[in-house]
Amino acid sequence: MFQCKHCGYEYTYKEALGMASSTGVGKRCPNCAKTNYFTARSRKKGMFYAFISAFVVSILGFFDVPLTIAIPLLFAFLIGYYLAMPFLFELSDHEEPLW
Repeated sequence: MFQCKHCGYEYTYKEALGMASSTGVGKRCPNCAKTNYFTARSRKKGMFYAFISAFVVSILGFFDVPLTIAIPLLFAFLIGYYLAMPFLFELSDHEEPLW
């Protein structure tokens, strides 16, 4: 689960989901109000999961799997990814470049 790198506050699952779905660079800790950022490794991992989801759906299209199966499967991948995010990703106290 997410943990603040400044004060050690452990986010609840609901707070972590809110952080995972938010857009923007960082998210403020509800305890100490300092900003936390996703690590570069976590952001790369997120891009990889999104790529794999799109790749699987593309492969299904290549094998003539109907869209009535491929599109719900894509949504299932994305929902699973979203629900697993708090357990897979890590936070940092500063913004890291992706390279």
